[in-house]
Amino acid sequence: QERTVRGKVTDSGTGEPLPGVSVFVKGTNAGTVTDQAGAFSINVPQGATLVFQAVGMATQEVVVGDQSVIDMALSESTKELG
Repeated sequence: QERTVRGKVTDSGTGEPLPGVSVFVKGTNAGTVTDQAGAFSINVPQGATLVFQAVGMATQEVVVGDQSVIDMALSESTKELG
């Protein structure tokens, strides 16, 4: 039972859309990338967890549950680049 989840990824500090964010189903190779407006659409299986990853931003995970729209605000990663 797959379904489509869509949403928008923004910068939690500025509210600006984040293009180029990787959005993928945890534990699989299924994924997509946000467009210039920070928007994404992805097909997910029942019980999926979505992972949001972007350079310089903290990785976030969200259990999809019965949501069909997931808007995500990513914050800058506090990890030092070494």
